[in-house]
Amino acid sequence: MELEQCLSHLNCYDTVLDTTLTREETMEFIVPDACPDIFRVVDTSCTLFLGNKETQDGRAVLSGTARVSVLYEPDGEGGPCCLDLSVPWTSTLDRGDIRPNSKITAIPRVLGAETRLLNPRKVLVRVELALALRIYAPQTSDICCGVNCGEETGVQQQKKSYKNYMVSNVQEKNFTFSDDLAISGNKPPAEKILRQRAEIVPGEARIIGTKLILKGEIHLFILYQTKDNNPSSARFELPYSQIMDAQGTGEEAVPTVDLLMNDMTCGLSDGEGRTISVTLSLMAQAVIREERAVEVLSDLYSILYDMKATRSVLDLNTKAGSGVLHQAVREIAEVPENVNSVVDLEARIGRTNVSREGNELIVSAEACVNALCMGDDGRMNSVKRTFPVTTRMEAEDADNLVVDPQISGENIATPASNGIEVRIGMDFRYLLLKPQQVACASNPVLDEKAPRDTMGKPSVVLRSVAQGETLWEIARDYATTMNDIMQANGMEEEEPLSGQLLLIPKRR
Repeated sequence: MELEQCLSHLNCYDTVLDTTLTREETMEFIVPDACPDIFRVVDTSCTLFLGNKETQDGRAVLSGTARVSVLYEPDGEGGPCCLDLSVPWTSTLDRGDIRPNSKITAIPRVLGAETRLLNPRKVLVRVELALALRIYAPQTSDICCGVNCGEETGVQQQKKSYKNYMVSNVQEKNFTFSDDLAISGNKPPAEKILRQRAEIVPGEARIIGTKLILKGEIHLFILYQTKDNNPSSARFELPYSQIMDAQGTGEEAVPTVDLLMNDMTCGLSDGEGRTISVTLSLMAQAVIREERAVEVLSDLYSILYDMKATRSVLDLNTKAGSGVLHQAVREIAEVPENVNSVVDLEARIGRTNVSREGNELIVSAEACVNALCMGDDGRMNSVKRTFPVTTRMEAEDADNLVVDPQISGENIATPASNGIEVRIGMDFRYLLLKPQQVACASNPVLDEKAPRDTMGKPSVVLRSVAQGETLWEIARDYATTMNDIMQANGMEEEEPLSGQLLLIPKRR
């Protein structure tokens, strides 16, 4: 006889992939006719835009554009010039457990960008990029948490409750930010914009009701040429706020939000050179995690009949720790020329790595620094350095680490006696998970034609409790109940002591 099961449904997302893809793109470009010949390449900067991401059966495809700005000194008179170049990129990943309904979160990072001058009218651009990629697959598990049966079946059930820290929702939202920005009065007006760069500084993210509220700032840096052909810069802080759907999650859930840029345009909007129109196309990626109680039927037996059940293992996760570890970087980047001032400092995350050393996890990340400097001779130069940053965390029982390093705080570069002094901050946002395998029983079948044979068995058994043995296991092995054993021995606690002698009565 099949017994009626009580089923609960666990809806969540499994992380089927957490990896980083790297690739390199190279392209040759002809200098447009409207631009002067190149005498010297000063600096190459790059911004990655994510255009599309999709999942198919067994495949994930991501594509976008690397927007490259080549700052150069022209051949002849005139101030600095800039080439705005677009390098398309596509990355494909094949994996059997990727499905069309899987969801992707991706963080593109620039590992390196350089320009080689082939001739005054032709350049070769190389871009090295990394994609920090996570793929989540929706899962629905039917969990047996008990059976409906009468006392006449003699069925004993062992139910256990566990905590499962899981991904309950993955959402994304595209939005556009536009504004007209005024150059400060203590700055000279702009003749033309040379290049622009945006840094996204995430702020508060919390769930209210069924909505996710997120806030932060966009730090926009503009390098421009004045009417006197001199370089100058302007910096703006632009606050943003958005509302996203968080249906099916509780207010105690913890959202992790990453913002990406899909596109960026900047231009002068008036003839006086003091107003800059900016439009940013952004994508917010939200992964929401929460702790939920999971009740399972871990074991069952009948004291009257033989019975069978399907035994399986349910994979759960418990939260072992989370937080943000801050590391401050203060380094000297030595340069042969004297530096008069630092026009711009860009800091970004490079390659990352996680390793284990005993009970500790070691997380390392590269801080890639690009400083645009003005020398004593009035010429601009680029200083690029990479500094390793490392942090440690205790993780004795936790094997799964979700970590995202981020540049944080205000980045500062100042001239020093032998180069420039660089001060930046790096935050390691982390989540430690401890995997747990839980025994489950389901699909029970009671054989009413096979009653338990108790003839010839002693009416009572005296035996000692083995190391690690539970009262449930003893009752099951002797086809009796835990309550009968406790009454026979005058026990108040369900778990006996190792080596304790127990009277085990035969069930009549």
